[in-house]
Amino acid sequence: MRRAPASALPAPATGDRHDWQTLKSLFPFIWAYKGRVIFALACLVAAKGANVSVPIIFKHLIDGLTITPEQAFIVVPARCRCASTSNARPAGSPATSSAARARSAR
Repeated sequence: MRRAPASALPAPATGDRHDWQTLKSLFPFIWAYKGRVIFALACLVAAKGANVSVPIIFKHLIDGLTITPEQAFIVVPARCRCASTSNARPAGSPATSSAARARSAR
């Protein structure tokens, strides 16, 4: 497969740009579909608003997850209480103390 020579790239335009004039000449043809054009522009504005607002919404959600010192005072003892009760063995479990095994043997 042959590669194109480096000189095949077009030279950059050096003349004046006429973007607004081009848009003005296309406007009558586009305006024939007035409803679609307005709907498309509204969708573009809504998409831009959504892209800007998502990080702001996430910021407020994450900032709302922080706990105050009063809430921390409630959360920490509750966690300690749950940890101490979850390690208790149910009655009759096979891993009981030697005193309990001696009582059950009598």
